[in-house]
Amino acid sequence: MAIISEAFEASQVSVSSSAVEVAAPSANNESVVVKNLGPETVYIGNSGVTTGQGYPLSPGESVDGGAVYNEGSIYAITAGGTSTLAAIML
Repeated sequence: MAIISEAFEASQVSVSSSAVEVAAPSANNESVVVKNLGPETVYIGNSGVTTGQGYPLSPGESVDGGAVYNEGSIYAITAGGTSTLAAIML
């Protein structure tokens, strides 16, 4: 069995209509996977993310941040209501 990473971090973040940081790059992690666990569509992007220009994640969807993650933190926002995002940094 292959070891994916010696050090990984997992978190869950509550997201609403104000942008919140979901994942920040670190020396120990090279990529991130984000999954929308909540009932609302969540929009991800940089610190200035808006519902008009963010990448939409519908309930149950996930995305692999890959190389984008190494360029800076990932932020999220909803158009209304609250959702939960899970993130695992590898």
